Amino acid sequence: MSPVPELTRFQRRQILTACVTYFAFHTVMSGIPVGSMGYFLSQKLPDGLTIAGVAIGIATLNGVIISTRWATAVAAPYFGYLGDRQGREEVVLVAIPICLVSLMLLAFPASLLATVLFLPLAFAATGASITALDAMVGALASANRRATVMSMYATWQDVGSAIRPLVAYAALEFTSLMLVYIGGAVLMVGALAAFACVFARSGRLLGAEARSVNR
Repeated sequence: MSPVPELTRFQRRQILTACVTYFAFHTVMSGIPVGSMGYFLSQKLPDGLTIAGVAIGIATLNGVIISTRWATAVAAPYFGYLGDRQGREEVVLVAIPICLVSLMLLAFPASLLATVLFLPLAFAATGASITALDAMVGALASANRRATVMSMYATWQDVGSAIRPLVAYAALEFTSLMLVYIGGAVLMVGALAAFACVFARSGRLLGAEARSVNR
């Protein structure tokens, strides 16, 4: 990420970390479960599902599950309120472990019902994190440089959105679906570690500034 005038080195590091985390969410949580869900269900339910005598095909079931991801977009105003009230960093730090649990349930589906029911929670966590990251990056950028910073930030989304179909489909040519989910989890763990490291320092600095003001 090239330096942006009027930003300190630490602010640039915060923005870069937020961009990488944003990229991870778009590549993994908006790509791997969504792109592979039909294949995953066809492996676990080759004959479809029958509820109360009604047969439900894989395509229908897949559509119902994936639609919950888009439904979480309706809750974006609430996610913004939650970030303002609880802290945007905390929202991201709680959301990533939820996504990791979802990926592990997909990789090791001991209970198909638990795996499917947990996915909407992971999609909601993803939506909350993306809303929080949007606000964080906008707040970090100075007013006269906000357009430049947000353009760079959006580029990370474009890259993640461009490669996410390949992550799920191309990888299956030479590896298993389980390893695809595990690989996505590894990327999310890396994003979590970087985010926690950089923004934990941010919290310590803010705490030190508050203490100095109170003296």
